[in-house]
Amino acid sequence: MSECLTTKQLKTVLNLIWKDRSKWFTIGIQLNLEESELRAIRTNCHNVEDSFTEMISLWLHQVDPKPTWTALVDALDSPPVDSKGTAKAIKEQYILKEPHSDSEKDDHDLSEGVNELTPIEPPRKVACELEKLDRWFSKLA
Repeated sequence: MSECLTTKQLKTVLNLIWKDRSKWFTIGIQLNLEESELRAIRTNCHNVEDSFTEMISLWLHQVDPKPTWTALVDALDSPPVDSKGTAKAIKEQYILKEPHSDSEKDDHDLSEGVNELTPIEPPRKVACELEKLDRWFSKLA
């Protein structure tokens, strides 16, 4: 099972898929974000980079379904996005935890266009639960 991501991984996720930023709307659809929310981002942001960053931030704040590495890999691997190299690199680094035996690349050379991979901060499951509680309490305020 893939670990839940939080807003603390914003920089990591942005760095991992930065080369696909021009596909931000399509990636957002593949990540199950509401089309109306994506249209609002398109209207309010002045460039692709800001739109991409806002879309990833929105996804990381999502409660149902929770953002996971698997969901990100599936979105990148989908036919409309078609970023299989980056999807494979993320899967190997964050889901499988070990590169395949036929891939002896180090963490900094997993995929063309991925500059640097930041390790996940432990313990992710606790951080995910704390994030949910924080969102719940902020709604009460």
